[in-house]
Amino acid sequence: MNKSSFILLLFSPFLLLAQEQDFQLWTKFGLSHTLNKTVKLSFDQGYRLRENATLSDALFSNISLRYKINKPWSAAVGYRYINDFDYAMQIETEHRLFTDLNYRKKHKRWEFKNRLRYQLQSEVSTLRDKVSATYNIRKTPLEPFTNFEVFYRKHSLNKWRCTFGASYPLSNDINLSLYYRLQQFINSNSPQLYILGVGFDYDF
Repeated sequence: MNKSSFILLLFSPFLLLAQEQDFQLWTKFGLSHTLNKTVKLSFDQGYRLRENATLSDALFSNISLRYKINKPWSAAVGYRYINDFDYAMQIETEHRLFTDLNYRKKHKRWEFKNRLRYQLQSEVSTLRDKVSATYNIRKTPLEPFTNFEVFYRKHSLNKWRCTFGASYPLSNDINLSLYYRLQQFINSNSPQLYILGVGFDYDF
């Protein structure tokens, strides 16, 4: 074995690890409208890039209806229309139904949330649980946030997401958010994802 082959063999585990990681860019534009004191209608348009943000991964549209049960509790139902892109840029259409149970609690300058979601896509059901915390910085509209979400599929943990970011209101109705997310699959050959996300929400 020559020197070059030995060096390649020595570093091959690290090269394989690098192939199992990917940087992605996720963007979302959201519209929401409060119909009355208890019901809110929302529409989201999302676009995701994979392969170090060079190839299209998914284009999707969400529509959901949220009902406020009381001050801390709310429930929602929704539908997602998905265009998934394969490596040949062929599109596969998917449909997702979901329902949420949300809890929100404020304590001083902190706001804590828990969202329990059940979703059904391609006859596969997934249970998702996301815990979030937001902090309102004194004398500035900038609000840093973090959340952690787990995905259960077929009675076992499928993947998790950990997110750190911040939101900033551009006006009373328009909000801009920027976040960094790590996504890890469990017992899967799917790549570990490092995600930069940008969100733009308009509430009218």
